[in-house]
Amino acid sequence: MKAMSRSHIVEIDRGVVDRPEPLAALARQCYSDMAITVEDAASVWRIRLTPLAPIAAAYDRELGAVLAEDGIGLNGIMGWHRWRRCGRAIWLESLANAWALAGWSHWLSAGRAARPLIILVGGRGSLKVPALVCEPELRAFRGLIDDEFLHLDDPDTVAVAVERGLVGPSSFVTPFLRACPADIVHVVSDTQAADGHGPARFTVAAAPWPPDATVSCLALSQDDEGTCSWRQITEPTMLTAFRDRDQPVFVHIDLSFFDMVPERRRPSYLIASLPRPVAQFVEHLAPFSGTIAAVTIAYAPGLCPSRRWAELVGELRATLEPLLAEM
Repeated sequence: MKAMSRSHIVEIDRGVVDRPEPLAALARQCYSDMAITVEDAASVWRIRLTPLAPIAAAYDRELGAVLAEDGIGLNGIMGWHRWRRCGRAIWLESLANAWALAGWSHWLSAGRAARPLIILVGGRGSLKVPALVCEPELRAFRGLIDDEFLHLDDPDTVAVAVERGLVGPSSFVTPFLRACPADIVHVVSDTQAADGHGPARFTVAAAPWPPDATVSCLALSQDDEGTCSWRQITEPTMLTAFRDRDQPVFVHIDLSFFDMVPERRRPSYLIASLPRPVAQFVEHLAPFSGTIAAVTIAYAPGLCPSRRWAELVGELRATLEPLLAEM
């Protein structure tokens, strides 16, 4: 197996599998957030991985023009990000949600090991399990198909994994939880709330995948004594109940929480409830001002209107950065 550098192509020897269909099915399971095509290339199967940018552009017709203003093509959605420090906190902005894992990796690489509180704001389910093979060291993984190495103490390896789709918008939290169990609070709208969204506990560990395989991959299991906790809330006012002065806080914000492209707003009678004011929400984060260790912001192409990105991020900087300065 060979991953071609600086590309979204993985080559697999034809001796591994004689037909493209099962390989395509496996690739879609491993790279659930990428478009997959399998090409016959003489002695190898060539798996081409492409960001799902056309789908995002279909919902947001202004997306291509907004990205072009910053010199970004549609296929650059998985790669674009920027990060810096704001006070003692990490501040990372990206197009794709999965870059939050890279921000948290910077935190881990500094030698920190405290149990964090992760506040997820908006977005969809992010506790899916990526097809990563677990190494004995809890922070180390490799890709199931392409053997790409990922170590959470090394942000550069995390960046490569995100760009190549090994972890995506629906699975970026789970690898971190194997290395560093945490408490999660997911702030969602009423329409996103799942049935039975009360408190839950679970454990992230290594388990055989599939059952008869010789490799161990990430697995998430419900467990009343689990090492991690999860709670979904629909009212930001409830955040204060989770305040702990000794617990570092990661705030991950999907901009679609504040505004969503019209075609994504369901049901239609809730259209009037959007957009949500940024400043009003940030007020509920003020009690955490002394413990926020990381702020990660995903622009969410295809979900949040691209024409509003600059405005929303500007408001988040103006309201959140003073809180980080109080650390």
